Amino acid sequence: MAHYYLTIKKRNNFKLLDITNMEGFTRLSRFKASIYSLQELDNFTSQFSSEAELKRALLDAKLIDVKDLTDPIAIATYWHGKVSLIEHYEPVYKSSKSYIDLGNLHLKINELKNNRAFLEALVSKYTYTYGNEYIFQIRELLKHYNPELNLDDAVNNFYIYQVYQINKEGKTVIRYKNLRDLGLFTYAYVSTKGFTVPNTETKENLRQELISLKDEFTSSKGESHKVRVKKPDKNYILDGQISFFDND
Repeated sequence: MAHYYLTIKKRNNFKLLDITNMEGFTRLSRFKASIYSLQELDNFTSQFSSEAELKRALLDAKLIDVKDLTDPIAIATYWHGKVSLIEHYEPVYKSSKSYIDLGNLHLKINELKNNRAFLEALVSKYTYTYGNEYIFQIRELLKHYNPELNLDDAVNNFYIYQVYQINKEGKTVIRYKNLRDLGLFTYAYVSTKGFTVPNTETKENLRQELISLKDEFTSSKGESHKVRVKKPDKNYILDGQISFFDND
């Protein structure tokens, strides 16, 4: 199973965060300390509405300092024997978590299957995806009518091929990373009205939230803050999501 790490991304470095004992975190893998599965991190971060809210919890737990507030949170990978941010991922928050739910994502994509702009964006992103022949069928149908192809079938088969696979035991399993990537791509398209709305306002709102949070903690730096203590383990899984996954 792939290794992932929650980090504060610095200019030329990063700070590993061990969230194992924080409230709301549940182990699904056999990893220890600050090593996690991607699903474990998504289950945890999706409890928070924003990066600012997550950072408040990390400050309370004394896992970050006030000086870390202006640095972004990123999910790092294990690359060539070491933790690396060469390929890294953004955390999942409350607003996007439903898009990595199997049933909801399938429904969203079906709603968008007649949206030409969405399909063109999908083709642009996934044209070079290894082995998924259905993206080429979608591309073909966008160019011209082909009586041998059906758009509904092509979109549905693309989704199935992208998020499921048959493992060595012959069982159907979910390719969680693929599900996540497709879900966040779809969420980004929907939330920005087709990638046409600039996110300047969103970034400014986050900047203001972090400034307020920094001022709050700086002014009360002499006071102790309550640490969020982990409650007894629960089977916390994203709503509607199946809990068996492959090694992505």
